[in-house]
Amino acid sequence: MTKLTRHLLRTLPAALPLLMISHVAQAVMPPYYEARAALGRLEAADEQRRHASDAVVLRVKQVRLAEPDERGCPSYLPWTLDAEVVKVLRGRLKPGMVIQLQHTWERYMCPGPVREPLPILTVGQETEAFLHCTDAAVCTLAAGPMSFVGTEAFTKEWDRRKDDVQHFNRP
Repeated sequence: MTKLTRHLLRTLPAALPLLMISHVAQAVMPPYYEARAALGRLEAADEQRRHASDAVVLRVKQVRLAEPDERGCPSYLPWTLDAEVVKVLRGRLKPGMVIQLQHTWERYMCPGPVREPLPILTVGQETEAFLHCTDAAVCTLAAGPMSFVGTEAFTKEWDRRKDDVQHFNRP
């Protein structure tokens, strides 16, 4: 881990986003295949979101970052999120419950397939979340980073990716 990374992890307040991602990996596949791969990731996320045991609106209470593992590509960013359930769309969770989520994002900073940006979660933010909960407060993300994308934004991204596939049409 670089000295700068250690300094930032010590000095950034928890209210800042998980991490600001300013670099985007460069595509290494022809545009049609890149578009098709992105649509495939969305199709998989859609399936995972539909099968999530719980769909809720959360209010972020705290975001904690662990030291990232930057030894390869992708790099790994472990984090813990404490959030209060504001609204239940489906599932067993109840409004007012506080849950803790732990996960590790894969961050692609090297050349490779273009990936969707990681969600930026801040203290006080309300966000839809698609989860698998085994009991009252033990939950995991149902669809990785796409677990925090609202239904409307997800649909817009789906439509955009379908248009990309049609636009680039296989040669």
